[in-house]
Amino acid sequence: MIAAATANPGLYGHAQLWLDVGAQDPSFTTTDQQLANALHIHLHTWPGGHDFGYWNAHWSAYLAFYAHAFATCR
Repeated sequence: MIAAATANPGLYGHAQLWLDVGAQDPSFTTTDQQLANALHIHLHTWPGGHDFGYWNAHWSAYLAFYAHAFATCR
């Protein structure tokens, strides 16, 4: 996905995407930042790791983001 987005920046059109990483997920941080850069999107970094507590704490943010994205898609 990173290589495809880098090679063709318009590949995903105007899709609104959310990407996040937990600050305690060091193995994901570098790759996630590379993907965010290739897609020209913001990488949300929050405390914690990708466990139940992490996901549960952020569901409302995910849903709000995608509700807005769907409401404004063309």
